[in-house]
Amino acid sequence: IQRLSPGVEVMNSAGEIITFDGAPLLMRQILVDFRMKPRFWSDGTAVTAEDSVFSYRMAAANRADYKIQRTAAYESTGELTTRWTGIPGFMDAAYPANFWGPLPRHLLGRYQPEELPLLAESARLPVGDGPFRITEWLPGKSIRLEPNPAYYRRDEGLPRLDSVTFRFLPDTNSVVNQLLSGDCDVGMQDSVSAADTPLFLDMAANGLLTPYFQPGTVYEHIDFGVNSWGQYGDGYGRPDWFEDARVRQAIALCTDRQRMVDELVYGRSPLLSTFIPPGHPLYAPEAVTVWPYDPAAANILLDEAGFLDENEDGLREDPKTGRPFAITIGAAAGSDMRLKLFQIFSENMRDCGLAVTSRFYLPSEWYGDSDSPLFGRRFDLAEFEWPVGNPPLCYLYASWQITGPAHELNPDTGRPYGGWDGLNDTGWWDTAYDKACLSAMNTLPGTDQYNNNYFETQRISSQNLPALPLFLRLKVALTRPEVQNFNLNSTQNSEFWNFYEIDVQN
Repeated sequence: IQRLSPGVEVMNSAGEIITFDGAPLLMRQILVDFRMKPRFWSDGTAVTAEDSVFSYRMAAANRADYKIQRTAAYESTGELTTRWTGIPGFMDAAYPANFWGPLPRHLLGRYQPEELPLLAESARLPVGDGPFRITEWLPGKSIRLEPNPAYYRRDEGLPRLDSVTFRFLPDTNSVVNQLLSGDCDVGMQDSVSAADTPLFLDMAANGLLTPYFQPGTVYEHIDFGVNSWGQYGDGYGRPDWFEDARVRQAIALCTDRQRMVDELVYGRSPLLSTFIPPGHPLYAPEAVTVWPYDPAAANILLDEAGFLDENEDGLREDPKTGRPFAITIGAAAGSDMRLKLFQIFSENMRDCGLAVTSRFYLPSEWYGDSDSPLFGRRFDLAEFEWPVGNPPLCYLYASWQITGPAHELNPDTGRPYGGWDGLNDTGWWDTAYDKACLSAMNTLPGTDQYNNNYFETQRISSQNLPALPLFLRLKVALTRPEVQNFNLNSTQNSEFWNFYEIDVQN
């Protein structure tokens, strides 16, 4: 039984989204069965389903965890099988992730969750079931790994390496120097920067090093302050610049995003038209509106929206107040990439009669809650990063995520604000978008309903543009030419996702 508050929107057992009125109602519930491959901990003990359940129980100590809150039960159903049961009504499209990676219960079972980070056997020299085991950890210097003698693929000759040493180096120059000298074989993505791509390409041309580039799953974008909070905008503190979708479309047409890709990520990321990137299984090119770089078309749209340059000083004016179309774009400080991005953007906007000033904030100030410019909805334009997500995060622009005081009704939408920890900082909303997004979130992958609702969210968002997607961030790593089977994977955080296959020639 799941208790609900009257007035919330839920999906009933027929797949219909309804408003709960307090009467009992049947809801769908997911049960997922998992089966583990037979394998062993590095001390030779067999891994069992109870090790996975133990891992769940350790995680369940954090009752605020999103997945824990939505788990009704997690239990073993056999020596190598577990079952996850979701709470009623929670149709989790990411249900394959609801398996808890095993922990060695035979070693850690006598400890409490809060003790684990302090234990050498869990924090410094953990027993695992992967291709390698940690044999030495010198804090601040290095970590040495050797093959796990009980690895379940040892009979296949895996892993290929006899040992691996991770060295902690202070900066990119140190990493590159050790790669060139042969003291290191791989420069990991957190130790090299995409800003050094020209240098890496030059080294590759001379056969010194091999760079790897891969668009990741985090994208840069510009959010429009469509509906601001309090007296900041919307005709109060400033003209309501962005309520008219034609203005947002014009800014998209006036932005040379291909130049941004070429100069900031060296042409190695696709241009984005929506929150789902090209190449994603749910990307719908036939549904998406593409806004190419076309300043002439942008100027026509701005004219149609009533923002004209009446005094011919090069800046358009608000037709109601006569104020020049001068706006600010904000971001967190500390990124050279954003400095260059803002320079390109400001140059572009001048061609369309808009003046743009850049402002950078301390990250703690920029990403705060009610007092921050970003999630406090007190900005003109905001540039920052979002993950693509799995499944894609359509709710970032849903009305129930609009930031504002929790438990207060948004007079525009008629539903409560998402709280100051909500995610829709634009204030934009659309009834059809909400319906499609909520339906997608409450449907399982592989169904026509799931696909079609994600297609619909892309159609609406790419036409209305509450945000202007730019490009995917670039993942970069370096190796010596002798390294084999190394490759970056856009969907894997670690460059060692295929650790067992990596080898070094000779």
